[in-house]
This record gives sequence, C-alpha cells and structure tokens, in this order.
Amino acid sequence: MIGSRAVVRLAAACVVAWSGGWSGTWSGAWSGGLAAAQTEESSVGAEEAPRREEARQALADGQRAEESLRYADAVAAYERVIALAPTSRAARTARRRLEWIAERSDGDYEALQSLEAARRRPQDAASLAAFEREATALRPGPVRREAYALLAHGWAQLGETSRSEAAFVVWADDPTTPPDERLRAVASRARMLAEHERLAEARGVLSAEGLEGAEIGAEIATMGRAAIGRPLALAALAFAALVLVIATRGRFADPRHLRALARPGVWLLGAWLVVFPFAFATLYDPATTDTFTSLGVSILGLFVVAMLAARALDGEARWRRASCAGAILVAHLAVGYLVLLGSGSTLGIGT
Repeated sequence: MIGSRAVVRLAAACVVAWSGGWSGTWSGAWSGGLAAAQTEESSVGAEEAPRREEARQALADGQRAEESLRYADAVAAYERVIALAPTSRAARTARRRLEWIAERSDGDYEALQSLEAARRRPQDAASLAAFEREATALRPGPVRREAYALLAHGWAQLGETSRSEAAFVVWADDPTTPPDERLRAVASRARMLAEHERLAEARGVLSAEGLEGAEIGAEIATMGRAAIGRPLALAALAFAALVLVIATRGRFADPRHLRALARPGVWLLGAWLVVFPFAFATLYDPATTDTFTSLGVSILGLFVVAMLAARALDGEARWRRASCAGAILVAHLAVGYLVLLGSGSTLGIGT
C-alpha cells in the first residue's frame, strides 16, 4: 500500500498535469508521481521493517515474562510492542494481554502471581489448603473468583464435597461475579453434589435459583434416574445369573457344550450380532458407534450364554427351559439399560 505522504505527492503531480493540459505532461507527471510514491513507500517500508521485528521480539519477551510470573516486566514489554508497531498483529496480541493483566491487577501483581502459581502446582490436599488460606485475603474481583473456582473444582476432585461446596458459594456470591458466571458457578455446584450422590441437595440448589427447568436441571434429573436405575439393572443381572445357574445345575462348563459353539454357523451369527449394530451406527450417526458397538458385544455375550444354557437344558423339564429364557430376557434388558447409562442416556426410571 502507498503511504499518506506518497499519496499527497501523487495528488500534487496530478494537479500539475491537469493545469498543463498536455497529454505528455499528464503522462510524465503521472509516471513521476507514481515513481515518487513508490520510492516514498519503499523508504517507509524499509524504516518500519526493523521496528516490526523489534516489536515481535518485545512480544516474545513479554510472553516469557508472563510464563515466569514477572507481570511488571510483561506489561513493560507489551507497552513497548505497541509503541514500536501500533498497527501490527503483535500489537493486537499485546493489547489483549495488557487488558487481561489489568483486569487482574489491583495496584500490584501479588494476587495474580499467587493464583497462577497455585494453578501450576499439583492439586493435592496440602497445596489446596495452603492456597485456600491465601485466597481468604483476596479482594473481590476476577482473581478472587478464579481462585475460588480453582479451589471448588480441586476439592471436588479430591472428594472433599463440603469444602468444594463452600468454595462454589464464595465464587457465586462474589459481588463482582457477572450473572452468566454466577449461573455457571451454581450449576457446577449442583453437578458436583449430584456426582457425589447428594441429589436432594443438588435439587435444592437448583430450586433456590429457579434452575429446575434449565439444562442443568435436566442433567441432574438424569443423574437421579441413573442413581436408581443402575443398582436395579445390576440386581436384575445378578438375579438372572442365579436363575441360570439353578435351572441348568451349573452345567455350562461341559466340554461338549463348549465344542458346540465352534460351528461356523454359530460364529457367523455371533459376528452378525456385533457387525450389524456397528455398521448401522456408522451409517446412521457415527457419534453413536461406541454405544451400538457396546450393545452388540453385550448381546454377543448373552447369545453365548443362551447357547450354552440351551445345550445344558436339552431334555430337561419345561419350567427349567422357561426359567432360563426369562432370565436371558431380563439380562438382555438390564445390559441394554447399562449400555444406555454408559452413553449418557437413561429411561424414565426414578424421579
């Protein structure tokens, strides 16, 4: 692009050409003006190139200073970037970093240094407890909010639900917390309680905030159904296994029955039970491939059990065969439900 001073020179040349009225003069003036403009731009470009390179080096200095938690040095480096090349990409990055640091500084950078140091330490009980003591002295603002968010999630991962909940409350109730961030803190608190089997308290948190109908409310409801449905499904599987053992008298391990599974027809049917769900999911919605594959593998396991039971019950009383058939059906339903739970879906079981 042509610089502003070059444009002025080119315009002046055009005025001279118009006043002269001769085409030759016009052509010469235009050529001369354009040449002057290009010369001017080349001169400006030659002057700016070293400054832009110096600005990039200053930006790198600022980033290294941030990594070392030397925020005063980082600010000085970023301000130098803007002074050297105010319209460059490096300057845009420097302005963003200056804004981020300014939001988290309150006359000094001690609080921000403490927060960033805590983020880099292992999230064990000792380091969290030490940082918790530091956080109590923080003034309301972004650093305090981020500090208590760090504490809330860190304590939750360690199973310290009471300390985690207390940190979530401080985060949400900070007077500088924006409304959308406050909702995020409340939702995270409710989710943490639900994940640690404190569903009634999670529902209470949502009810107090009027969030029962929000997305987090539906998520908590799903977790509540899973808390009831998973034990029921596992109990159904245990009951089905007990019925199968009693009805077949535990004769699954007979070598004759195991050899019967080696027939080509059985292998082909077993492969079909796994391949068809996988292929169907791939064509229908690749995101469901893992769910359908898990379901296919589970059904294959039940198919093997059913084949062994059928061989073991050959010639036995009808009630034994009917009991085994019912047990296989119950196990099939239970396995299907557990697979759904594993994929994040549940049926309407529970409240």
